[in-house]
Amino acid sequence: ILAYAFIITALIALFYTIFFDSILGLFTKDPRILENTKDIILVILLFPITLAQINANSVKCYGKTKETLFAQATSLITIPVFLYIFMCKLNFNASGILIALIIDFGIKGIINTFLLKKVSTHS
Repeated sequence: ILAYAFIITALIALFYTIFFDSILGLFTKDPRILENTKDIILVILLFPITLAQINANSVKCYGKTKETLFAQATSLITIPVFLYIFMCKLNFNASGILIALIIDFGIKGIINTFLLKKVSTHS
């Protein structure tokens, strides 16, 4: 299942890379935003979200749904904190939102990886 999930993620990233200008062009025509956003969004697509979601769903396949709730609940704390830091204190504006989300998904990915390791060794 993990292999299929990574293949699907890679296909989505490929689709995104090919049609990036058309997709983001729906929201802005500013070349600076287009240039700065492409790499950031590709990083978001490829690693933190993939890690967090695949491992969370794998833990749920073991019947451990309560365990993944903890990782999801961390977003209630991490996202507002990091948004405040990056947008208000550091003045990163919209980039601060992306950075906060990357960090949040990274934290959830790490938690879910440990949970997956724990439940898979006890089964």
